[in-house]
Amino acid sequence: MELHFARYRLLFHHPFGTAHGTRDGTDAVFVRWGRNGIYGHGEATLPPYLPHTADEVVGILRQVAIHRLEAECEMVLRGATKAPAWTTDMAARNALISAYIELRSNEMGVAIASWMEVPEKPFATAMVTLGHGAPELIAAKLGELPRSRVLKVKLGSGLDRRTMEQVLALDDRRLFLDAIQGGTEGRLALD
Repeated sequence: MELHFARYRLLFHHPFGTAHGTRDGTDAVFVRWGRNGIYGHGEATLPPYLPHTADEVVGILRQVAIHRLEAECEMVLRGATKAPAWTTDMAARNALISAYIELRSNEMGVAIASWMEVPEKPFATAMVTLGHGAPELIAAKLGELPRSRVLKVKLGSGLDRRTMEQVLALDDRRLFLDAIQGGTEGRLALD
């Protein structure tokens, strides 16, 4: 069994704005867990408003006891109350659990939903996100985003009305308005 991980920075084509500010990318840690030439992959994305850093995640991953990791992942998936130390860091936990789930489903040659016995329901709708930014750049940003059935629009920048006017004039997708963090800071401006 092998476990590899690497830090990287996901760079954005345009500055991405949220209620926490604007950034040009997001730090992340990529995990690859392999056995007998079959692999599973996971990722810890670390936007700056979360309490984790790539260095902290890598430090946790270096301490994982690989000979116990599969059993520990099974404990986590079953909801065991006594969890291994690495599960206290949600970023490291998500990366390892995601890699484990993909590894096991690939080893069995079945879809993840089948292995995890997820009841058949309509598939979730994928969405792409339009972050805060100058309303005059929205047309260019929309033109570069991949097509999806739903467009997630970040709100709370103080330019919400102009943003929504542009989005409604230029895009016909269903909208998911994300005002969670922007709304809690009292900056929604749709009136």
